[in-house]
Amino acid sequence: MQHEDHLKIVFERLSTYGLKINISKSVFGLEEIEFLLYLISKEGSKPLPEKVKAITNYKKPETLHDLRIFLGMINFYRRYLKDAAKNQALLHDYLKGAKKKRREKYSGQKKPKSSSKIVKMT
Repeated sequence: MQHEDHLKIVFERLSTYGLKINISKSVFGLEEIEFLLYLISKEGSKPLPEKVKAITNYKKPETLHDLRIFLGMINFYRRYLKDAAKNQALLHDYLKGAKKKRREKYSGQKKPKSSSKIVKMT
């Protein structure tokens, strides 16, 4: 079957169910197309080259905020990364450890001496 035959079938189905498409927003006959930050072709989908470049050129995370940003970037394309879960788990464990240390630090802070100061102010 040719592309034109497939289009005819799709248009007939749409018509059968009373659905319409906006031709001015439609594109036909492309070998590949960008869609939702992926490059879609007859071979399948892959990440956009500029997004891959942004990930590979991302500076080494130096802060927890940087690490969270990096994890968000690579998580979006995790299906294309070999052993993504295993490799990301190490980074997530690091984040958990950092959070735990921060909680311990704050739990050791001094508590207010007493509520007597509040009472005296009234």
